[in-house]
Amino acid sequence: MFKKILIGYDGSDGAKKALTKGIEIAKVSGAEIYILSVGRIPEYAEIISEIEEAKEQAQKFYEKIQKEAYRKHEKLKSSTKTSPSIKNN
Repeated sequence: MFKKILIGYDGSDGAKKALTKGIEIAKVSGAEIYILSVGRIPEYAEIISEIEEAKEQAQKFYEKIQKEAYRKHEKLKSSTKTSPSIKNN
C-alpha cells in the first residue's frame, strides 16, 4: 500500500493525531515514516543577535517535539509485532 509516509509535525493536537494515524497506517503497510517540521525566523529583526536567539529557541522547540514524536512512535510500535521506522534526515 504505502512505502513512505510524510507527516507534518508541530506539536499541536492536530499534528499529534496525524502522527498517531500515520504510525497506525505504517504498521499495516510496513511504510517508513518521515516527520517534517518547518520554522520561521523573525522577518524584521533589528540586530543579528535577535535572529540568532530566535534560531536557538526554534531549535530547542523542534528538538523537543521531535523527541515527543519518537516517544509516541516507540510507545505505539511496542504494542504490535511489526513496527514502522522513523527516518531522521
